[in-house]
Amino acid sequence: MLSIKEVATIIDGTIVGRQNGRIKYLLTDSRNLTTTEDVLFFAIDGQFHNGHEFIPTLLEQGINGFVVSETPAAEWTTKASFLLVTDVIEALQKLAGWWRRQFNIPIIGITGSNGKTIVKEWIAQCIEDTKRLTRNPGSYNSQIGVPLSLWMLNSDAELGIFEAGISQPGEMQILQQIMQPTIGIFTNIGDAHQEHFPNLKSKLIEKLKLFNTAETIIYRKRNNWTDEIIEQTFPEHRLFSWSFSKNAQVEACLCSNNHLEVTHKGNELNFKLPFTDKASVENLMHTITTLFYLGYTTHYIKKALKLLRAVPMRLEQKAGKNQTTIINDSYNSDLGSLANGLDFLSQQNQHAQKVVVLSDILQSGFSKANLYREVAMLINNHQPDLFLGIGTDIKQFESLFSIEKQFFGTTGEAIDFLEQTPVSDTTILLKGSRQYHFEKIDRLLELKSHRTILEVNLNSLAANLNYFKSLLNDETGIIVMVKAFSYGSGSHEIANILQFNHVAYLAVAFADEGSELRGKGIETPIMVMNPDVSDFENIMDHKLEPVIFEHHILNKFSKYADNRGQRNFPVHIKLNTGMNRSGFNSSQLASVCKDLNRHPAIKVKSAFSHLAASDESKHDAFTHQQARSFLQMANTIELQLGYSIKRHILNSAGIERFPEYQFDYVRLGIGLYGVSQLNEDIKQVSRLKTRIAQIREVKENETVGYGRKGTVTKPTRIATIPIGYADGFRRALGNGTGKVWINGKLCPVVGNICMDMSMIDITNTHAKVNDDVIIFGPELPITQVAEWLNTIPYEVLTSVSARVKRIYTKE
Repeated sequence: MLSIKEVATIIDGTIVGRQNGRIKYLLTDSRNLTTTEDVLFFAIDGQFHNGHEFIPTLLEQGINGFVVSETPAAEWTTKASFLLVTDVIEALQKLAGWWRRQFNIPIIGITGSNGKTIVKEWIAQCIEDTKRLTRNPGSYNSQIGVPLSLWMLNSDAELGIFEAGISQPGEMQILQQIMQPTIGIFTNIGDAHQEHFPNLKSKLIEKLKLFNTAETIIYRKRNNWTDEIIEQTFPEHRLFSWSFSKNAQVEACLCSNNHLEVTHKGNELNFKLPFTDKASVENLMHTITTLFYLGYTTHYIKKALKLLRAVPMRLEQKAGKNQTTIINDSYNSDLGSLANGLDFLSQQNQHAQKVVVLSDILQSGFSKANLYREVAMLINNHQPDLFLGIGTDIKQFESLFSIEKQFFGTTGEAIDFLEQTPVSDTTILLKGSRQYHFEKIDRLLELKSHRTILEVNLNSLAANLNYFKSLLNDETGIIVMVKAFSYGSGSHEIANILQFNHVAYLAVAFADEGSELRGKGIETPIMVMNPDVSDFENIMDHKLEPVIFEHHILNKFSKYADNRGQRNFPVHIKLNTGMNRSGFNSSQLASVCKDLNRHPAIKVKSAFSHLAASDESKHDAFTHQQARSFLQMANTIELQLGYSIKRHILNSAGIERFPEYQFDYVRLGIGLYGVSQLNEDIKQVSRLKTRIAQIREVKENETVGYGRKGTVTKPTRIATIPIGYADGFRRALGNGTGKVWINGKLCPVVGNICMDMSMIDITNTHAKVNDDVIIFGPELPITQVAEWLNTIPYEVLTSVSARVKRIYTKE
């Protein structure tokens, strides 16, 4: 723990306000606040948010330490300490660099284009029983993530493992200065983040700067230009290499029957691989080579490798039994990932209760007493309704937890408890080290369904939201369309992440959708696009805001609001500027405004219109005419009402193509889910996938499916997959029209698609039963599937049946 004055000296900051205070925790995102004691908030002015805007809220919550680059308001300085600096991120890095220099322990720094997180986690898994270690939570490898990770170093740590990623020149030198690794691991070089580098060589040279002062650099000898650059950059005595050839300290051979033979200093290791892909083999060899360098024996390494598990690098959110939601975040168990998991849990308000299930933490870098003191503080601050601790270590510190709790020696005991005491209307966070096999608890609680699932990547959704934010003026708000089950992606699950990212409004088609979101804890303003007279009570009881598009609804709702004793209840006026679907025409505005002025029970919050063809350049003249008409109509309403109103007309395509019409709000729909007019790098949010259920050999001239529509002209391998038109896999994709993605190849649909099953030609693949089958996703864009169907991506997304299980993932 440091004093404010000590921190000011380290970061070259000027203290404004209170001179006293101590610092233990660093915070860069106000939404992730877990405790108010001894916290230092770094007000970063980023691409999408300015941290200074959140200072008033944090002051109210009790935070009294801030690092700022803008002079604080005078009234704030009596409540807190402000450290005024030129660059807030640079100040964070200075503090982390100073902290790192207080520890004389080995630090492993990992960089490369791919595999950094996997190699870090596998090394940690292999040595967790022999050393107390500290590492990045997840993939915290950025200019901000690395400093926050280094701050986790503590006096109990014996080893640090940190990954470093860059996106442009100059960044790695900064990370090297604050991390100062003693051992470097270089994984590989590829095209990721290539846009800021003239070529791969320049990017490699930049990445290698992480190892400027490292004693040893571990890398793969490839007998190509990368070897030349590495060997020119570092003297031979600092290099420790592995290779599939005979010129490295660690030599490997990928033999038949999927066996890996590794030799080092005459010691041989023979290991049967649980995977076959080249990337995993390379990651494993980086891990093995590092273990050899650290002095582990062949016997120990072989034993450790048998316990290795896959690193999914994400938490999963899915439906559970008895109206519960499961957050399975048991892939990673340390203090940093526990804090992240608890933060995600705190965003979930769809159920009445919250439960945390946590096992012993085996990879913390802390002594047990210090570790569980920190764990208890995190749990107590988040205040779940029930805490279940599993393991002999955590059970020793039961008295530190000041909430409703139960402790168990084994996972089996916890399962017995959950079977005898079933939970309902609850969000359940699972955080367990791999030895505790939390997959058994997951299976117990999970709502069973068939093997077809829709994966929704919440990181990709947030990235797409930030992309569209980057196109907007600072004062323009975003209304996000979450109608039709959020375009098939989910309901409160999507709304939660949007609320967390502070969108201005959510928009639903019908009042029932809005009231359901309110019942799940969504407090963001909600606009109802198609209200009906029968919805009025629902709208008012749940504080929804109706769209008024015709006189009948206007008059009925005004009278209803008046009878309920309302004044200035917010409504939104829809205008018809050429879409000719719904909304008031310009000729109706005089009577509309007259009616609005007669009813003080309601007040117009905004006026808007729909663009008919903003995605098609051939209709641009019409789009401009719509915008001009809208402005004239909105001006007329404002003049007649005598007060200002908000305006919005742009949809997803309009945001990208017509920035001059941003006005007060924009409405983001399909773009959020990965369809863009201009950005090829936009992320597809959803992946619809299933698995191969059966494979059969079909002879020449035999037929497949109903109506004998699928005739094979040669011996063919046919896979049956458990997805059909009842799941949203349209019949129009049958008989070769559509294809699926299996093991990197497109495989055509054979015959008619059935209600629950379909048949695929897998003759040209090495597919086997239980292999994944991608219907659409990043591998097979939804736009391509829409093209095969001669339709639009909206229809493909919204066609996914409700019986298909949704799983929400987040790194």
